[in-house]
Amino acid sequence: MKNPGRTDILLSAAAPALTVFFFVPFSLYLTNRQMFFAAPFNLALLLLSVSACVCLLLAFPVLLLKGKARARLFSLYAFLGAALWAQAYLLNWDYGLLDGSPLRWRLFELRSLVDVAVWAILFGYVAVRGAQKNASLRGLFLLLLFMQSGSLAYNWMAGRTNALGGRAREYAVTFQDQFTFSIEKNVVVLVLDAYQTDFFNRYIKENPDYRDRLPGFTYYPNALAEYHFTNNSIPSLLTGNYLIKSALPPGKRLRHYRSDFLKEHSLPALLKGAGYHVGVYPYYAHHVYTPAIFGEIADNYQPTREFARNESNEFAGLLAVALFRITPHPLKKKVHERFLSGIAFEQDRDEFLHYMQRQSRVGISQPTLRYYHLQGLHGPN
Repeated sequence: MKNPGRTDILLSAAAPALTVFFFVPFSLYLTNRQMFFAAPFNLALLLLSVSACVCLLLAFPVLLLKGKARARLFSLYAFLGAALWAQAYLLNWDYGLLDGSPLRWRLFELRSLVDVAVWAILFGYVAVRGAQKNASLRGLFLLLLFMQSGSLAYNWMAGRTNALGGRAREYAVTFQDQFTFSIEKNVVVLVLDAYQTDFFNRYIKENPDYRDRLPGFTYYPNALAEYHFTNNSIPSLLTGNYLIKSALPPGKRLRHYRSDFLKEHSLPALLKGAGYHVGVYPYYAHHVYTPAIFGEIADNYQPTREFARNESNEFAGLLAVALFRITPHPLKKKVHERFLSGIAFEQDRDEFLHYMQRQSRVGISQPTLRYYHLQGLHGPN
């Protein structure tokens, strides 16, 4: 291999640095946008800044070295750039939810052979390529950066296409005070998505003591949803109106009419106007409760910039998932145990009960609305 120049050295350092600290974590952010509160431009700037620092740290020792030592370290960076890219994008195995619960590692043992084989092949390719006289790896670095840039651009445009306009990006949902209630009056709405009424009827019949354990609640045994799907059922539930296209004003699209109706005539909007402290907490079906609609209604929809500053662990959590993704299978268990293990919940209802039992308190003077949307016990048959 010919002696690498400054441009080649910077590219060799940029490939692994950008893969680990920018492309992979920012792609995770874009494909899971509803899980994060940080604004995209702020996060991208932070990730790029970290990537630039790591790139300079990697490039500095190569620039200081000469001869074979420089070529060997340069080839090592080339190998890492290719291997990390392959692991993140080609060997992106499905391990289930990374929610802190233990993973069934014994089911994934064959993945070690595949990962190690791919890393060995890439190591051999870089070694052979580096041994060739006048060989250059600049094309490899540019190809890796180009492919990841294209993938990122696609995820970015897909997110922009699916996002609502208006002031949606200015708000983010916080669950900080979800179990803080009023000393005066509380309205609690608990929605169980896809929960069949016959299942609850049978349970109440077999366990009559549960009626006594729900004082103040109204049970409607013959309740039916007006729609088969959540997207239409929730607006109908919150407004008390059967929103159909035939009832729309001339020239009004259903989506816009439904959004305007929710902003003005939904239960959260009406109680907000009556002086209630409104909290809307979507554990499930986050896309239905968009900040574009509830941003100025629900008190727990806070300005993104203010809330992001209070969530310093979000950036670290994103890097931890990225690290898990770029790590070959034989090392994933250690990464998972070190950075991703924690309190595990089988269902969102388990998370709801866990925090309700520990965080419920009285601390708001004005009356409150607490609206929770959970996944049901099972899907409809």
